Amino acid sequence: MEGSLGKRGDNKPKEKSKLITISLPANNNVFKTDIDAELDNGWHIASSFYDSSRDNVRIIFTKPKRN
Repeated sequence: MEGSLGKRGDNKPKEKSKLITISLPANNNVFKTDIDAELDNGWHIASSFYDSSRDNVRIIFTKPKRN
């Protein structure tokens, strides 16, 4: 095949993601330090949600993949 459709790995994700979990109740400084550390490493917040069954906050970070 010719063109970009025939290239190997076209279906690879263009971003990678990771999840951090912060158990509650958490000190605001701990919360901020954990999030700031990920942001300083080039990660971006994609979404966050509260898990009431485990009483924690889960934050999903994404980062563009390098080729």
